[in-house]
Order: sequence, then structure tokens, then C-alpha cells
Amino acid sequence: MDIDPITLLPIKFLSLSEVMEITSLSSTTIWREEKSARFPRRRKLSPNRVAWVDKEIYDWIGLKVETANDL
Repeated sequence: MDIDPITLLPIKFLSLSEVMEITSLSSTTIWREEKSARFPRRRKLSPNRVAWVDKEIYDWIGLKVETANDL
């Protein structure tokens, strides 16, 4: 398992269903936001498997929390 040198925590890959559960976004919204570069990009792990890096998802959530009052 790789270690993130900045946080010294293991890097975990999240499936689409996990990302949807964590963010409460639909798969369509995730796809749209990702294509617009407003959401972390997925990584291709194998020919039939994609995933997101957990730290990037949690960082994105933190950014949303910080800017929630800017709506």
C-alpha cells in the first residue's frame, strides 16, 4: 500500500458507489463536475476498473464546506 508522504496516511481508492455515498452526488453529477474540472478525476486502475483517491474526495468536500457561504 502506498503512503501519502504529506499526511502519512495510506492512500485508498474509492469506487463510484463509495464516492456517491460520501458526497451524496449522483453518478451523472459526478461525471458532469469531473468533465468540467470541478471534481477530482477518476483513475483507471485496470481495463474495467476506475476509482477516485480518497484524499482528493475529502479535500473537495472540505473546499465545498469552506465556500458554502459563497453561494
